[in-house]
Order: sequence, then structure tokens, then C-alpha cells
Amino acid sequence: MPCVLFALALACRAAPLPEAARYPAGTAFSARFVTVDGTRIRYVDAGTGAPVVFLHGLGASLYTWRYTLQPIMHAGFRVIAFDNRGFGDSDKPPTGYRNADYERLAIALLDSLHVQDAVLVGHSMGGAVAAEVAIRDPQRVRGLVLIGAAGLGAREPLLFKRSRKGDTRGRRSVLRSGCRPGLRHRAASGVARV
Repeated sequence: MPCVLFALALACRAAPLPEAARYPAGTAFSARFVTVDGTRIRYVDAGTGAPVVFLHGLGASLYTWRYTLQPIMHAGFRVIAFDNRGFGDSDKPPTGYRNADYERLAIALLDSLHVQDAVLVGHSMGGAVAAEVAIRDPQRVRGLVLIGAAGLGAREPLLFKRSRKGDTRGRRSVLRSGCRPGLRHRAASGVARV
């Protein structure tokens, strides 16, 4: 057991990969940086078509989406993935780590990349942030994909509660009042399967 701990301690002291060797090195993508909401953010942006923005989970980075970005781009979409504040190669300031801060950062990134609306794909914490963007700024959300999203239940939107209970009448009224027209049709046919 002591040998394992010693080996682990040595491994943790390994030098970090040089930036030129980090993802997306060796792929069709190139990393860029932009300062938004006071934070320097590392991101990839490639392809044409409707934008799809990927938000990673807690303790992750844009590397999470390494097997996802290229197929989505080749399907005719613009793909955007970024290292959220405090993760990957983005800045790690002392504050700005609440979901509301991440929601503002996501909107500011969309603004800086001149994206009016997008499909948001969020995993874990990124799902909670994507849902928060959809709740606070629904006209910016063309579609919403939540993968093992954190936070549902604590402040779960009425739309999700109703659809899970099979209350189509309630779901339709929420859709009429809360979603932009382009999202209504897709949500009405797909939310019940959540």
C-alpha cells in the first residue's frame, strides 16, 4: 500500500502537458481565447449552420466533447465548446462560480461570438447551466439537450415536472407561455420522453 501511495504522489507531480499537446491539438479544431464577463475563456468554434454549444460538467473541460464535436460539425452544424470559468485552460479567478455566474458567462460568450440563438447541450453541471439559460433567456435557446443534468428537482422548471407526470394539458400551456415559437413544436413532441 505505501508503494502505491508513493507512486501516486509522484504521478501527481508530473509536469502538465504543454499547450501545443493539449486537446484539440491533432484535430480539425483549434483552440482560441476570448475575454468575456471579465474571464479569459478557451474555446473551439468550427463549422457552419445552426450553432450547437456544448457545456461541460463539474471538473471537466471542452475535452469532454472530443468524440462529439466532429460528427455534429460534419452533420452541418456550427459547434462551440469551451472551458468554463475555473476549468481547463480558462481563467480561474477567486469568484464567479455560482450557476447564475456561469449562466451570465454562457450568454456573454454567445454575444461575443455573435450567436443569436443556439442549441445548448449540457452535461452534469453544464446541464444545470444550460437549463438556467433556457429559463432566464428562452429566446436565445433554439433547443436544449440535458445529459445527466445536475440540479433538476431542486428548482425544476414546471415544464419538466408536468411532462414527467404525463400532464400534456399543463405542458402545452407552459409551452405556449414560456418558449419561443421555434422551440414549441420540438418540445411538445419530445419533452414527454424525458
